[in-house]
Amino acid sequence: MGGPSKIPEVYDFLSRLFADGDLIPLGRFQSWLGPLIARRRTPMIERHYEEIGGGSPIRKWSELQAQKICERLDALCPDTGSHSSLLFASTELS
Repeated sequence: MGGPSKIPEVYDFLSRLFADGDLIPLGRFQSWLGPLIARRRTPMIERHYEEIGGGSPIRKWSELQAQKICERLDALCPDTGSHSSLLFASTELS
């Protein structure tokens, strides 16, 4: 599922998280409780993000790892083409 990379993304992430009845089933009150919980939790999560430097380090490390894997694949299997194009696949949810 991932998570927010930066502080401004926290509310939207939490809102989608709590709106997803498959992840967090809140029954018929999902559409009302989801946004309420997201609004209440956002300030605390934003403070936590500030404490660790303004965002989640997970994306930065994941992108670095992917880059290094592509470099290694390019070196090991140059005939299969540039692997870096795999890094630019969209991770946005529609």
